Amino acid sequence: MATQGIPPAADLMAFVEQIGSEIDEREAYELRADLASSFAALFGVSVQAIRLARAFGVLRGSGFGREGFVAARAAFEHAVIAQWCLHTAGGLDRLRVETHRDMRNYYGEMGRWLGDDELLERVAEVDEFAGQKGMKRFSQIMDDFEEGDFLKISYMNLSRVTHVTSETVTAFHLPQPDDERAVTTNPAAKVDTQGAYIAAASAMLAADVIGELVDDTDLLGRLDKLSDELRIPMSLREAIPKAKRAPHPHGRD
Repeated sequence: MATQGIPPAADLMAFVEQIGSEIDEREAYELRADLASSFAALFGVSVQAIRLARAFGVLRGSGFGREGFVAARAAFEHAVIAQWCLHTAGGLDRLRVETHRDMRNYYGEMGRWLGDDELLERVAEVDEFAGQKGMKRFSQIMDDFEEGDFLKISYMNLSRVTHVTSETVTAFHLPQPDDERAVTTNPAAKVDTQGAYIAAASAMLAADVIGELVDDTDLLGRLDKLSDELRIPMSLREAIPKAKRAPHPHGRD
């Protein structure tokens, strides 16, 4: 990802902390009854994205900016999924199917491992939504956006630290003259502004999902202004082809 034109990392991380603190301090939400299930499905996903973006800042400030890319990657994944589920036709239904199946699979495996018949009985009560589609792979979700190439390149860069790659092998070796070898336990951080930009974009996208669901026009207005100032996207709705787009929660299309 090119860093030209991106605001300073300090400005981006200040926004992440600002929106994170605001969400933390909010005591209640008012929403329409018909959006309650959508809010229940996406609130945790969105807040987790913001927390992970803040975790990038904590690691960055503690000298572990390189490892912070793992948190930034996870924040990015949560935020993009939240946007996709809210704005893609059938996205929320697929998330509900996936979470129910995940619950059955996870607790089923644990129940069998522990020999817990009561847990297995409770798992059997969870609807598996037979014949219905769950979530797509994340790579397929990114392909659904018209800006999919940008999303995939960003994700690929974030993944260089998350997985064992050539960068993992080479980052801990320092170039030396002749045949000498030198290693380090504190390799140079990846491009700091890239991680901060993705963390801020993830927090922005996640906050937008919450604001849209509760129709918080004050929050959405501030996000819109900050989106312009920081040059980060507020929403991915317009990047979804109209044929695949869900109706706006409040009919603002």
